[in-house]
Amino acid sequence: MPSNLLAPLFFIRSLRVLDISHNSINGQIPALGFGNLSNLVHLDLSWNWFNGSIPPRTLSVKTSSVS
Repeated sequence: MPSNLLAPLFFIRSLRVLDISHNSINGQIPALGFGNLSNLVHLDLSWNWFNGSIPPRTLSVKTSSVS
């Protein structure tokens, strides 16, 4: 699955928890979308096939797991 599959999630501004672990999603972690998720407190992207750099906004989530 390409990472652009995540795009619709970035419009859910009230989203607090996002766990997309173990889905074999590949590609780059979208940089712009995470800026919209200002209420996000938990992010788990582990066990996917992301490549490239981790966007700074992704690292500002209070609890995150990026593997």
